[in-house]
Amino acid sequence: MMSEEYFRAVEKNSDVVGMFLTAKKENPNIFHTMNIFKDENSYKNYLNSAENKNLREKIKNMIMLEKNIEYLPTKISMTGKGARK
Repeated sequence: MMSEEYFRAVEKNSDVVGMFLTAKKENPNIFHTMNIFKDENSYKNYLNSAENKNLREKIKNMIMLEKNIEYLPTKISMTGKGARK
């Protein structure tokens, strides 16, 4: 469910640079995500998008703890944009 939305967002939204979803090897029910957006407005727009709200509604009962960590912008060189399955 989350993977599908992440692939869709990266492929269809030019403001989404990358979205990554991983699970802990020893605890696969614990997920970590990292999302990279073009800028602050892109981040806010995605948070308020119908697609994100729909995903959040579907997974709300699965989340016991959520922590948002914002990092300072840094120069990142990416070779290309795209989703890999």
